[in-house]
Amino acid sequence: MFSPLTTDPLDTAFQVPLSHVETHLLNAPEASRLYLEHWITRYNASVLSDRKLLWPKSSEPGEIQPWTSEVNYTWQPNGYPIVSPNWGLNTPFTFDRPDRFRPSPPLRMGDAGYDAALNDVLIYGDLHSEVRTPDQSLISAFWANGPGTGTSPGQWNLIGLNVTSHLPPETRTEIMLVLNIALYDVGIAAWDAKYHYQYWRPQTAITASDPEYADWEPMMQPPFHPEYVSGHSAFSGAASTVLQHYLGNVDFCVVAPELSDLERCYEGFEAAAQEAGRSRIFGGIHFEFSNQAGLKLGRDVAEHVISTVKLSVD
Repeated sequence: MFSPLTTDPLDTAFQVPLSHVETHLLNAPEASRLYLEHWITRYNASVLSDRKLLWPKSSEPGEIQPWTSEVNYTWQPNGYPIVSPNWGLNTPFTFDRPDRFRPSPPLRMGDAGYDAALNDVLIYGDLHSEVRTPDQSLISAFWANGPGTGTSPGQWNLIGLNVTSHLPPETRTEIMLVLNIALYDVGIAAWDAKYHYQYWRPQTAITASDPEYADWEPMMQPPFHPEYVSGHSAFSGAASTVLQHYLGNVDFCVVAPELSDLERCYEGFEAAAQEAGRSRIFGGIHFEFSNQAGLKLGRDVAEHVISTVKLSVD
């Protein structure tokens, strides 16, 4: 509905048409309508001004160099193009610089907790895992949001539209607007962290850890951008925080259109965010510490967005 995180090449697809909003808010109080129009106008201007940075030509190799230390933490197979290397260079909508909420560095080999995280994804994320349950495999597929889908922000927009369908138009519009401002800003913050740390994917880490695992493969195809933090977790942490703020801890269900409208139900938004984040470990493409850092980043950004919008109302 409002998300700029779409692959549609048309500028108009990134905008929220005010005429559409005005039509749906004819009976809303004037103060509410003017407030929403103010924020939507700012949102449109921000999205369009940043558009060149948001969508570089991802079909061409980027110039980002792999991060190296005493261990080669190359995060991407040689020869593959990197995805959206400039996304994290944009100016966020509600704060002044992309690194304002940048998380602490990821764990390295030898750090406490690293071996446990590596073993976790080694066991559960293996393409041929004998430990991952059928439901855990389904969870990975349900939250996959790969190329050609609405991605994670799109899925959370579907959730938002579903759980707000009973609300007055002005209330629903405000929630969806704040939700997408949070998704917009956390996308920038997450990609800032990704290309700042340039951390390796589990497949690279596992195959380099022991000759026994030289042929290890994850269940999912790793995206061609750095691992830390998990973008899925960041988007989910942000979206769940916004929806929890406005609606409380309500039960809800959501479908995955790309899986023949398969439905899953949750006892609250946080439960859905936790499952979405964990799905990336089941898929073999993220570490649990990246999931947790991503969820926290999402919550931090969303809380800032909510407080900023509240200040504008006052």
